[in-house]
Amino acid sequence: EEIKKIRKDNLVYLINKQGGRTSFSDSTGISKSYISHVLNGRRNIGNKLCKKIEGNLSLENDWMEHRHDN
Repeated sequence: EEIKKIRKDNLVYLINKQGGRTSFSDSTGISKSYISHVLNGRRNIGNKLCKKIEGNLSLENDWMEHRHDN
């Protein structure tokens, strides 16, 4: 589904912007193992996780729902 790809692409973008998984994990409170599960397709990025990422990184609501090609 397209929204799953957008969310995953945005996650990768944010991880890179934060300087890697450890920094992203520290900034969001999401464990590195959970991030790995999302990146390798074992887990999806649901609404709750989107809100947690957006809140902890001070992003606008629904930021994860839209493409951010940078």
